[in-house]
Amino acid sequence: MTIDNRIQYAAYKSLKEQVIKVNADSGSIIVVDSTNGEILALANSPSYNPNNKNGYTPEKARNRAIKEKFDPGSTIKPFLLLQHKIQKFLFENKIDTSPGKLKIGGGYTIEDTKNHGILSADQVLIKSSNVGSVKISEIISQEDYYEILSYVGFGEDIDINLSGVNNSTNLKHFTKWKPIDLKTYSYGYGLNVTPSISEGIYCNRK
Repeated sequence: MTIDNRIQYAAYKSLKEQVIKVNADSGSIIVVDSTNGEILALANSPSYNPNNKNGYTPEKARNRAIKEKFDPGSTIKPFLLLQHKIQKFLFENKIDTSPGKLKIGGGYTIEDTKNHGILSADQVLIKSSNVGSVKISEIISQEDYYEILSYVGFGEDIDINLSGVNNSTNLKHFTKWKPIDLKTYSYGYGLNVTPSISEGIYCNRK
């Protein structure tokens, strides 16, 4: 590990303040040097002082950053644009996200924070448009998107040198996907990752 004590302290302090501010049950933070992938800070809240066992509980000792999984949400959206068919389409076209919501089947309707109208590819990311992401996903097949997710590291073990790392994802082979999965995966729901997996994928740590 390459933890920087100053950054570790600042990261934990900021995380603790934010957890209190939004009244969250817990939170995790990982700070990475984007030039080389080194982990500079890794913290969880709630936590405890290992020098004071009086504050110890199993809940506070749990390293959520490497153990607890969540839907990656909008952090997955940039990977959708790696697919060459999508790149070609979006070079020539824009996406109409009106009226800001979309029925995607299975009785589900997704919504954006507001009606963003017609968006370019970069605007879909900037606005974090779920509607735009789903419409982009309709350009490709389940196999196409599976190949991209596999390429960046979903479904593979992530190389992080920590004890107790839960480094597997639940990405199924595309032949086992339901019809709605391509759409929900496009905006990051239905998949599960830990913060360390998400960090590892962005740092190409597979």
